[in-house]
Amino acid sequence: MSSIDSSSLESGKHDSLPLVNSGSLENFIKYMGILASSSESQFASAVLGEISQQREQNHLQDEELKKLRSEILDIKETKRTTIEDMFVANENEKAKQRDFSTQIESLRATVDEKESKISEFSKNLRTLQQKITKLESDLSQGVAKVSQSANDISTLQANLKEKDKMVDQMKAAGSKLKSMLSSEQEKNKELAAANASMNTELQAAKANMQRLEGFPIQSSDVDENFVVTEFRSLWTSATSELSPLLDLDVPKDTLKEKPIWEKLRKTDNILLPPSFPLIPSNSSAAKAVRFALILAVLFREIDRRIFKASYFLSESNSLREALGHLAENDGEKEAFCRRILLSIDPRAEHVAQKAEIRAVVQRMSSYTDGLFPEAQHDLFCTKIKSIVQNAAEFWLPIQRSQQKFETDFEEPFDPDDNEWDRFPFAGENTTPVAQDHGPYLLIVFPCISWVEDGDHNPLTKIIQLRSSQELYLAAQHEATQITTSATTRRHSARPRRQSTARSNGKPFLGGNSTNG
Repeated sequence: MSSIDSSSLESGKHDSLPLVNSGSLENFIKYMGILASSSESQFASAVLGEISQQREQNHLQDEELKKLRSEILDIKETKRTTIEDMFVANENEKAKQRDFSTQIESLRATVDEKESKISEFSKNLRTLQQKITKLESDLSQGVAKVSQSANDISTLQANLKEKDKMVDQMKAAGSKLKSMLSSEQEKNKELAAANASMNTELQAAKANMQRLEGFPIQSSDVDENFVVTEFRSLWTSATSELSPLLDLDVPKDTLKEKPIWEKLRKTDNILLPPSFPLIPSNSSAAKAVRFALILAVLFREIDRRIFKASYFLSESNSLREALGHLAENDGEKEAFCRRILLSIDPRAEHVAQKAEIRAVVQRMSSYTDGLFPEAQHDLFCTKIKSIVQNAAEFWLPIQRSQQKFETDFEEPFDPDDNEWDRFPFAGENTTPVAQDHGPYLLIVFPCISWVEDGDHNPLTKIIQLRSSQELYLAAQHEATQITTSATTRRHSARPRRQSTARSNGKPFLGGNSTNG
């Protein structure tokens, strides 16, 4: 009975011992030691201290239980009466153990709570450290900015000192300028008075200038294209007007009138060579040469009487030459003088122009008198008048132009410079060619030039009759045959019928080739 009670007692004693893992408790204590620096860790240390004391008490209790078991075994018999007391004590110890377990669980919950707080504290600590780092960086940048601001302030202070010096200098200059301004204002008043006087004089001068500008005749607006086109048109209209008439045959009786042919050869201002083939014949070559000579005489008369600066003044060339020299040196002055001349008496100028046109017609009528029958002669004079009137109409705007234009019959400096055209025989090429080195015999139509800065700038080409042209050579050959035939008749023992070689040349300007 006592044996059973002892073993049950011992088993009861073992069941009442607390189950504590000492290794995990040590680790837990080490972990808690890490947190010793905080108030929570101090609290945990106190709890751990209590746990250690409890463990020591538990250890002591275990030693005491062992001692009691030993004593119980030894005094089973003697102390049965105390079993119940011991059982009660054991129950009390178990109650204590249960209280200790409850306290331990409470301490564990407290530790877990403290660990959570410690984790949150660590997180807050890291956040604070990051903020501190950022604040330190901002502080460094602020220090750099403050340093730069200090440098800028020093620079600005130096600049302010320089500005102050400049302000002082400007104040001194301002005082000087005020003094100068006062002086200039006085001068300005004097100049204003002088300017008012000059304005009055200027208005008077402008009035005089306007009055003087009204004296010359109004200038015409002509350009080079107009001059070239109209001048060429003058040549074209003259040849087209006269060619049908001069292509008609000369009456046979007229061919025998030597005075007529001698008068044609003896022209003013034209020196013909003795060999010039002006022959009394109706061949195409003879008509062509005759036509070229008549045109040359006509256009020289037009140049002399129509192409001049003024009509009612002296007929001498001194005025024309003087204006020509003036144009070479001062074109504006020449144009002004020319327009002044035209404004002296416009009505007299017009009357004189008509007289000059009649003089050209009378000169050409006298020059060709006897060459045509009366009806053809009247038609010739009518056509000449039309040509001369066209020339006068062409020249009228040129007289009044601001530019100076002059016609020119002078021979080219270099016959091979391609500044001339050959007289246009019908069917013959009129373009100058490189191999045409024959001398010219007659300038039929002049060129027109623009006079500027002492130079004559030709705008058109001179038209020449040249000794190398086909119909001229044919006329020269015919003239030689006529001369030979006349010599033979004079030396022949018996009279013979006059023989004239026919020209096999092409008709001039479309006319028929007929011998007289």
